[in-house]
This record gives sequence, structure tokens and C-alpha cells, in this order.
Amino acid sequence: MTFQLRRLLTTALGICTLTVTLTCAGAANNSNEQLRKATGLLRSNQNQEALQAALAAPADGPRNLVAGEAALRLKRYDEAVRYLSDAERSYPLLADIAASLKADALYGQKKYRDAATAASSAAKLSPTPAISRRMEKLAADALFEAGDLKAALAAYRQFTARHSLGKDSVDAQFQAALCQEQLGELPPAIQGYRTIHLRHPASSAAPKALDQLKSLEKKGRKEATSFTAEEQFQRGLLLLVNNQPNAAAWAFAGIPRTNLSDELLARIELKSGQAAIKQRHYSLAEPFLKRAATASTQTTHDEARLMLARLEERQGASDRALARLLSLASERGILADDALLEAALINKHNGHFSDAAQILQRLIKEFPASDLKPRAGWELAWGQYLSGNLSAAEESLQHLFKDSVYRERALYWYARTKEKQNKHSEAERSYKQLLNDFPYGFYAAWHRLHTSKATGWMPLPNGMPEPPFPEGSQRIQELASLGLLEEARTELAAFKLKNVDKTAAPGLSRLQQAAGDLHGSIMTFHQNRPATVERSNLAFWALGYPRPYAEQFSRHSAANGLSDALVLSLAKAESSFRADVKSHAGAIGLMQMMPATARMTAGVKAKNFNPLTLTNPEYNIRLGTKHLRELLNQYHQDTVYTLAAYNAGAGAVNRWRKSFGYLSRDEFVENIPYQETRDYVKKIVAYMGVYRSLYRIQ
Repeated sequence: MTFQLRRLLTTALGICTLTVTLTCAGAANNSNEQLRKATGLLRSNQNQEALQAALAAPADGPRNLVAGEAALRLKRYDEAVRYLSDAERSYPLLADIAASLKADALYGQKKYRDAATAASSAAKLSPTPAISRRMEKLAADALFEAGDLKAALAAYRQFTARHSLGKDSVDAQFQAALCQEQLGELPPAIQGYRTIHLRHPASSAAPKALDQLKSLEKKGRKEATSFTAEEQFQRGLLLLVNNQPNAAAWAFAGIPRTNLSDELLARIELKSGQAAIKQRHYSLAEPFLKRAATASTQTTHDEARLMLARLEERQGASDRALARLLSLASERGILADDALLEAALINKHNGHFSDAAQILQRLIKEFPASDLKPRAGWELAWGQYLSGNLSAAEESLQHLFKDSVYRERALYWYARTKEKQNKHSEAERSYKQLLNDFPYGFYAAWHRLHTSKATGWMPLPNGMPEPPFPEGSQRIQELASLGLLEEARTELAAFKLKNVDKTAAPGLSRLQQAAGDLHGSIMTFHQNRPATVERSNLAFWALGYPRPYAEQFSRHSAANGLSDALVLSLAKAESSFRADVKSHAGAIGLMQMMPATARMTAGVKAKNFNPLTLTNPEYNIRLGTKHLRELLNQYHQDTVYTLAAYNAGAGAVNRWRKSFGYLSRDEFVENIPYQETRDYVKKIVAYMGVYRSLYRIQ
């Protein structure tokens, strides 16, 4: 099977996809213009238009599959069943896909018996575990809806026995408990609901399970909602681990504080404080942590003190935090090395470099087996550099040359140390080593940017051949070519587990891009990044540094006087060009705009602003580039300050400028207290160097 690729950008969903022109016998009808049009419309979720275009194409397996998918999305279930039945018979390569979609359509028709039969058949037919799993669950759901509770219960039990993990498994457990309740088997039903409430509190089934328990309690089953303090505490911990601090705080608050052991009470206070910190309720966290710090158990006692010191430092009480940390370190408990590092960092951020150096040297000497020793070695070298003790910094940096984590920055700052002493030939040797060993990182990019050194890159040539698709990926290619991207990505998840050969990485990256998984494509590149840039691997570099939405990015960058390379690098770092992604903090879309920031940038009232519009690529890029321009103006065109503010906010950057704004920009970046922001700025600067060289853009 041979393939010719040409990139297309969809407009509605904004997903970077590929249209694949197939020349094999099994998919020759893709050359039909109407079917090509239909698949493009299906990718962009223009389902009505896709259905019309598909029906204008000659009736065959691919056409019927596309038409069936479009009809299914439109909830025109009768038509969907007809087209998908035809596709199941006439399209052997993807017969199981057609069968699974037909089962969905039958379920939509409320023909639950038929849906259960079709889903069971599709589960056995499909070679893809994820599709078989989904069909097994659908068969059980259809039996439940048909009212066959015993058969449904057996199916749910069989499903959870095969698949013990995952959202669908928890949902199956809930449905099984519902079957048991309706069959009058109350004790196992109650146990099932309790298990979901206590062990899967972050699942969507958990609130429904609690509702059922409360209903049973009203019917006289008091044991339904009788939970021990330890059970409630463990539930709160699971919510905290699943990044639901507000729900965790309520779970901890709901535990009666009577008849508890001192240790359990202290642990509840500790985790309540942690939940409050995660919600940035610092004043609320402090009394929790102070109470936890009185615990008799050393682990809880020390953890509370360390957390309290971090809280005090964040609130500006550095002296109190330092005293607490040094006291904790002097006891030489399991967190003593952590306390020393925290104390050193506080001194460093306050400009007390000699005090920081003494503490770091103490950590290295007293805790030689600590996993914090390399970090301490780096912080020691960095503090010596900032304090002007260059000979000591040289020696400390040399110790880091053999450390895989710190070698790159050690080479750069060793060179900068030599420069400050006017030892330019020695500095040049270190820079040369840096460029040889880490040619695509932040430090190499920064050095090239400020010395105008050539990168050795060659621009992407026209007609560059694409990496060949991996063997055995025909089904994924076919699904991608037909616009069935969700199904293609489902196949891809199973395919990747079997194809981890590094030599296949370029083809896998291309396959992921074809399936609409641009994030996965980029990650595959970075996990297998070539050591050099050569004509033979330029196509792989282009997959790792793609230019989706090129017209929109270029237009809005130009309108705001921004560098194309800057905006592309920022979007790649923020979202991997995923238009619909939402962060834990609530940032949305390609350029990860916070709704409040986007609304202010757009200049509209809150009641007139819908955050969901930020998933529209055109709108997101327009507001993101405008916000970036406003930040650049605010910081007098300084890219470092602007990027830091885009990530951490203007308030944090203004504090840092006040504290150490006198540093040169590379020193400022290295000194940013927030690791996330520090790494963010470095990443984008490095990306910019590649984009400029690869595409010859500014």
C-alpha cells in the first residue's frame, strides 16, 4: 500500500490532520472527489454536509462507513444502521468498526436487545482491545436498558473481572450495584455503592453512588451511610491525589473530631492544611498545620513543620520560616535534608548567598546519600556565581559535569564564569562542548542568539519525502483517511504498545499526526529526537515542530507585530497545538488563555463572554497574540519578562524584577524561583531557535 500525504487544516475543530490519498485496491474510491470532500467535512465535524457529500459518491464500503458515521453523529439512527450494515458486509478491513458503530446506532434507536447482540458480536470481531472493551460495556448497558437485570448483572460482573481499572470499570460496578438493588439483593448493592464512594471518589459514578446510599438509608438501611473516620480520611486522600482539593477539604471537614487517636487527628489536620494550600487559602491552612505540628509521630510532625515553613516563606515571613527549617534540620529526621535545601533557597532568593552556601555545604557533607545532593551542588555553584566568588563557582560547576541532569547548565555557566574573568579561550571551549552535546536546548539557543553563531540547519526543501508509515498500520491509515479520527486514535493506542522500536519513531509520529494526535506526534519526536540535523531526518524534525494553523498564526502575529517563531513556540509549549485542551488551572485552547484574561483582552463584559469560544482556534489565536503584545508593551519588548508573565502572571514577575531585575537576562531566567516558569521560559527560547532555523522565519 502506498500513500501520498498533504496537510490540511480543519476549520471547525481546528485539529491538525492529514488527508491521505490511497492508491491500494481496497481504498481506491478515496480518489472520488465527493468522498474526499465528505471525509474532510467529517474531520471538521460538519456532519450534515459530510453525509450529503458521501451520498453523492459511489456506494461502496468506504462511502457507507463515512455516511454511517455522519448519520450516527446526526442521531439519524435508521439511516446509520442501514449504511453501517452495508459497510460491515462490504468492507472487510474495517468491518469491526462498522459493526461497533452499528451497535451504537441500534442503542440510539432504543432497540436494546438488538444492540446487545450486535455489541457482543462486534466485541468478538474486533482485533482492537479498546473497541472490544467498549462493546462489552455497551452490551451490558443494552441488557440493563432492556430490563434483563440478571443478564445485565452477569455481563457487568464479567466486564469488571476482565477490566478492573478505568472509568468504564467503575461505571460498570455502579450499574452492577443498581441491578442488585433492583433485584432485591441489598447487602451486595450497598457494598458496591460504598466501594465506589470510598475508593473511587473522583469518578463520575461517586455522586450517584452516594445518592443511592442516602436513599437506602431513608428506607431503614442505616449501615449504608455509616463510615468510619479512617474510611472518610482515606477517601479525602484519594480526592487530594486526584487534584480535587476542594472536595478533599470537605471530606476532611466532615470527619467528626471525637474519639479519634491523636495520630489520626494530626494526619487529618495535616492533609486539611495541604488541601487549603492547594486552593491558595493560606490563612486557613496555617492553623491546620500548626495543630498537625504537635503530632507525636515524627513523620507527621516533621511534614507539618516543613509545609508550615513553606507557607510562612510564601507569606513573607522568611525569618520565621528559616528558624523553623533549621530547627527541623538539626533534629536529623527523615526530612532534614529537605529542610536544609529549603532554608538555602530562602537565603538565595533574599540575596544572602554566603549563608545559602554554608547551608548547602552542610547538606552535602552531612547527607552524602541524599537524592538532593546534586541539586544542592548546583545551588551551591549558582550561589557562588551570583555572589561573585567565581573561582569557587568554577570548581563547583566542574563537579557537575558528570551529572546527567546538571551537565548542560554547568557547561554554560562554567563558560560564563570564564567570560567574566576574561578567559575567553577557555570559555569558548566550554561553549563548543555545550553546542556539541546539547545543540537544541535553551543554553545553546541563547548562546547562538547572542553571538550570531550559525546553527548548521538547512531549510525544509520542497517535495521532502515523508517518513514511511510503520508496518501493520493500514487500519489506522484507512480510518484517518476517512475522517474517523476518534476511531483511528483508539487503534493507535493499541498499536503503539506493540511498536516501540526507535527506528520506527518517525513513521509513528507521522501516523499519530494523521490520526489527529498532534500532541502524541510531538512527544514521539522529543522522546526519539535525532542527535543531528540531516536532510534524511528533516521530515521528522518537521513533525516535532509542526506549523498547524499557519495562516491564522502568521496573520495575527503580523497584526500584533510579533515573531512567528515566538508565537508558534509558545503554542507548542502551552498546548501542543490542541485546540480543545483545558488545564487544571482552567486555561483553554491553543494558547492556554485563562477565561478572565481572555475576557479582559477581548474587552467584553462577563455576561457576554463564553469561555467555550476559546476552543475556536481563530478566536484563541487572536486573543492570545493580542495578550502577548500587551505584555511585551508592558515590559518594553523584553521577551524574557513577557514569557515569564504569560506563565506566572505580572505580579510575580514584578516581584522578581524588584528583587533581582539587575541580573542579565540569562541570569534572571536561571534565578526564577518557580521551577515551572523557569522551565517554561527555557523551553520556549529553545523552541524558537529550532523554528527560526527550520522554517527560516523570524
